[in-house]
Amino acid sequence: MSRTRVVLIALSLTTIAACSAPDPAPSRVSSRQGAVVGGTVDDSSKAVVGLGVGINNFFFGHCTGTLILPNLILTARHCVALTQSPGQQGSVVCGKTQFTLQGPGEIFRATTLTKRPEQDTGGGEFYKGIGKVFVDKAANDICGFDVALIMLEGKGIPASEAVPIEPRIEETAQTGETMSAVGYGLTAAGGGPDSGATSGTRMRIDGRKIVCTKSGCTAAFVTDKEFGTDAPTCQGDSGGPALDSQGRVFGVLSRGPQGCSSSVYGDVASNKDLVITAALAAIKSGGIEPPAWLKAYVPEPDAAVSEAGGDGGASGDGTSSGGDSNNKDDSSGCAVSGRGIASGTPLLLALVLFALLALLARRRRQHQR
Repeated sequence: MSRTRVVLIALSLTTIAACSAPDPAPSRVSSRQGAVVGGTVDDSSKAVVGLGVGINNFFFGHCTGTLILPNLILTARHCVALTQSPGQQGSVVCGKTQFTLQGPGEIFRATTLTKRPEQDTGGGEFYKGIGKVFVDKAANDICGFDVALIMLEGKGIPASEAVPIEPRIEETAQTGETMSAVGYGLTAAGGGPDSGATSGTRMRIDGRKIVCTKSGCTAAFVTDKEFGTDAPTCQGDSGGPALDSQGRVFGVLSRGPQGCSSSVYGDVASNKDLVITAALAAIKSGGIEPPAWLKAYVPEPDAAVSEAGGDGGASGDGTSSGGDSNNKDDSSGCAVSGRGIASGTPLLLALVLFALLALLARRRRQHQR
């Protein structure tokens, strides 16, 4: 199917599936976004990966992620799920913008290359996701819940190519803390033909700071599980990491104002249970030795551990074996099958909609209030 045809079909289907009446006076408006403005090309942070959506002959790069295990990528939930919002396209209204269709894990691709290839030729440029994507199903609001993890096939990416980055799961972000932002997004706001902006290249900017956390971020409408920074990220950086002074990932890029002047990140430590649940499932799936940060959470050999690490009985190919795949996990409520798109939703419809996601979800930004 041609890219043009996919987009046209997706546009028509999205109008039916996701339209809603606008709120006449939204009180908390934001949006999804993604690229580092004013940064430098980063050839060394290979565990910060370029993400894309691949469906048959269709491929489109759209987000950024962080390799935290050889076969597990930390990213933004809006990079793996469609959303519905009462605001204009690309906007986020906290408390109203909701996640809808969950993407099947096998459509996602990841590359460690500095320049993300424009096509998945099958020549080894990309690593492929399997049918498991982990999100927090406690709520569908994008604000406070914009974190996801994608499991890769087999043992994932070899250490010779990229050494995973440790997630900071014990310490929450602190106001005034210094950070680095890395991503594959636009290098200038707007991205028009006269802007000089490029995208699809891993860029990094150091020496940025956390300007507020939790309730101290009133102006940016940041929830208790997020923090605001002065990192100038832009479209395409969505899901990219905030790295601390020790090189650990402690934030996941979610949204920010138009103009690519600042950013809101999901706090990794505030999503500790989700990260551990996904990590335990990943090491079991890939037969991987747990890293030091995870060892304390690995059950004893005689403890009962489900195949999906608390995934409500997901089968090895990522399909749910327990009925509606949108149901919460039986134990933790954190992990869902990668096919958890919607009860009764045809797979073809979901794939078409995710072709559109690849075009639209390049880190949508938070509108000026």
